[in-house]
Amino acid sequence: MKARKGFTLMELLVVVLVLSTLAGIMVPRIIDFQKAGKRSNCKANIANLKKAIERYAIDSEGVYPAAQSAFNTLFIGASADIRYFPHGGPVCPYNATYIYDTVGKTVTNHDHSGD
Repeated sequence: MKARKGFTLMELLVVVLVLSTLAGIMVPRIIDFQKAGKRSNCKANIANLKKAIERYAIDSEGVYPAAQSAFNTLFIGASADIRYFPHGGPVCPYNATYIYDTVGKTVTNHDHSGD
């Protein structure tokens, strides 16, 4: 009897079927973990921004940033004031803008429920 070299077509099809089934199970879970991570990152950024606004108010004797532009200059991105964010301000993982409410002195962002 001649020794077999390689795999049969049926063996290869079974391996492909098993691998594609595993991929079909895992890919949706990985995507869900990524979405949960982005939401968690965004919530942490908002909490940090709220704390930075309060520190700013303490430093400036009770005066809060007057407008969205002042908020952006002080707290957002690479140009953030180093007193509040030494390594640059937080950036939304969804590439959206954090919205500063000048009346309520709080920070919000866009709705992430659709992701």
